[in-house]
Amino acid sequence: MYRLSNFSAEVQHFEKKYGINYLDFEKSYEQGEENFDRYDDLMSWQFAEEGKKYWSAKVEELKRVS
Repeated sequence: MYRLSNFSAEVQHFEKKYGINYLDFEKSYEQGEENFDRYDDLMSWQFAEEGKKYWSAKVEELKRVS
């Protein structure tokens, strides 16, 4: 639960910072000029999204077993 909470908080941080979700941010980044700060955020956000998805699936798996 701790890891899921951390990844969720990271996702929320980026959603608040940019006012859009990850997929929309990724599209806007790909269509814009190269920007290393935004690229760093894109990579961090992607990692957080993948972590959130992974740990959400693990929590659901544990709920089914219990």
